[in-house]
Amino acid sequence: MLDGLFGAAVHDLPGDADVAGFVAARLEALARQGRKAYFAPVGGSSAVGCLGYADCAAEILRQSDEMGVTVCECAGAEREQRYACRTRSGVRCFGKTRVVCEILCRLSSGEETHGITLEKARETLALLAPGRKLLGGDIVVSGDHRGEGYGIPTQGMIDAVRRVARTEGVLLDPVYSGKAFAGLLHDIEADVYKPGDNVLFVMTGGTPALFAYRETFEN
Repeated sequence: MLDGLFGAAVHDLPGDADVAGFVAARLEALARQGRKAYFAPVGGSSAVGCLGYADCAAEILRQSDEMGVTVCECAGAEREQRYACRTRSGVRCFGKTRVVCEILCRLSSGEETHGITLEKARETLALLAPGRKLLGGDIVVSGDHRGEGYGIPTQGMIDAVRRVARTEGVLLDPVYSGKAFAGLLHDIEADVYKPGDNVLFVMTGGTPALFAYRETFEN
């Protein structure tokens, strides 16, 4: 409906289509027409797409400094790889950052998720601060709250979604931020964070996905 409302030209391809080849041909055709086209991958998962989160992190860092907050915890979902990452002490190009990724993805391998995360982070850093280095050890991958697989509910996710909805009136989604928040709650209960620590959870909304999991929350 929104595609039609905005007047988008939609190319419906069969499931076995060579999408990459189609995109390349389409970009070439548009270039011949004198048009400039930008290819946005699924979820905006590219270095350019990640700049939005980098800008968000910079804003969080600036406000944290102004407020005297010493511990800033961010959680977000990157839609192509389907992981949620929590970044301790903000994201500094800015300083030393240790990124902890909770695998909430289609990928079964933590090693594969680590590699993709590191690659995206390095590509983004190259746009922000050429010459700066990000080491593999700066990113730690954990699959503790992924459950049986991508999109498969866990009790921790269900409890987290209900808890945040009933205490804060905020709706987490059941695939990404619900599992990420379950991980945050686990860390709090495990005394990773102490009473008085400042914790900030960043997420991008969850209302649409919740309706696909109606039966999960009715049980």
